[in-house]
Amino acid sequence: MKKSKVLAALAFAFALGVAMPAFQTASVFATDSVFDIATTTADACQVNQVLANIKGYSEYKKYASLYDAAHEIEAKYGTASANINTANTSAIAKLVTAINDVKTTAGVGTPTYVAPTVNYTGTPVAAPIRTAVEVLTIVRDEAKQVLSSNDYTKFNTLYGFMQLNANKVNTGEMARAIHAIDGNFPLNSTWTGQQMQDYVSGKSVNGSTWSDATLYSKYAIMIGLVNDDTELLNAINNLKTALLNFKNWQKNGNIETGKTNTHNAVELAVASTDPVANLMSLVNNTAIVKGYNNQWYLLVDEVEKQSNPDTSTIVNDGFAPSNKSIITKLATLFFNATKASSNNNMGVELKTLPNVGGTCGKPTGDGTGDGTNKPDDEKDPSAPDTGILSNTEASASTTLAMVAGIATALTAAGAGVVAYRNARRSSRK
Repeated sequence: MKKSKVLAALAFAFALGVAMPAFQTASVFATDSVFDIATTTADACQVNQVLANIKGYSEYKKYASLYDAAHEIEAKYGTASANINTANTSAIAKLVTAINDVKTTAGVGTPTYVAPTVNYTGTPVAAPIRTAVEVLTIVRDEAKQVLSSNDYTKFNTLYGFMQLNANKVNTGEMARAIHAIDGNFPLNSTWTGQQMQDYVSGKSVNGSTWSDATLYSKYAIMIGLVNDDTELLNAINNLKTALLNFKNWQKNGNIETGKTNTHNAVELAVASTDPVANLMSLVNNTAIVKGYNNQWYLLVDEVEKQSNPDTSTIVNDGFAPSNKSIITKLATLFFNATKASSNNNMGVELKTLPNVGGTCGKPTGDGTGDGTNKPDDEKDPSAPDTGILSNTEASASTTLAMVAGIATALTAAGAGVVAYRNARRSSRK
């Protein structure tokens, strides 16, 4: 038998088999597939995966902390000023007055408390060094000591009650207020939240007036100041901590007598009489916090927006072009932000980040159109397959197809060998 006939027999034998199927590559299962130009939709899982990847980026964490701390300051105090020096209108002076008012009215201790002196205002002075923040902390802690008397628990409960909307006070809140006053007043079931608040504030209700209303009013002032000053001190400390992450701040000296005033910029801002304004000036200094105002702010703002259920525009029902648009925007913002803060003017591609906690493992369409891994019996029978497999059923189908393809190929190969041997025998005859 001629060689050409042998080859023909082999070709015929292989033609009896079915060609091996073309399998999808692993990349279609990964979240980074949503960065492909050809991918026009994404589901909520993929958007949230991208958000998680950004939040896991170490440099992002620094800028996010700064963003949160700066926003806390701006929301409560603005960006201009929150002076805490020893002037008559300062937080320190108000708190000292409140402490002495409570002591006088309640007869607790000696009503002559005097705050330590703020003796550092930018120029080294004799020890002990006390900045405005340090003195406010000392006075706040003194107020908390006064508040820890037996009256504090009930007055603090009543303070919380008085902050409520009188028209929305519920039974439990009313009961706690009654308990705080030890039931020493003619409350009956017909009283409203407004009547209760009037009673606590010293007004006559149904001919009755609370005897401790004056003392409560003094405590209420101090409780409010302690709460406010604690928020201020926490906000200052949070912003200080966030700023310290951005530079290897070196202390070349201390704010002590005879030593140079070369404290680092962050500590110096906190030590000033206007720490809020001075800390915010560092936040807005592009040389200190590189790239924050022009790019990183935009990125963190968008990530926070999409992470908040109240502001997010993520479509949770299936695959949507708008979800892909969110991912595209995040990719652009991330690249621009990392470029702005880099030393070599090079940005980082968002798709190069590792997936935090794994991938979604979901396709750009699963047959149901709602982004869930529902059974195929919910598919539109007339709808074509997407060609991208992700759920368990699809994976099983893929496995069966692979096994069937391999078996077919092996059968075809066996048939080819038999045909070749028969051809060799015929050629010998």
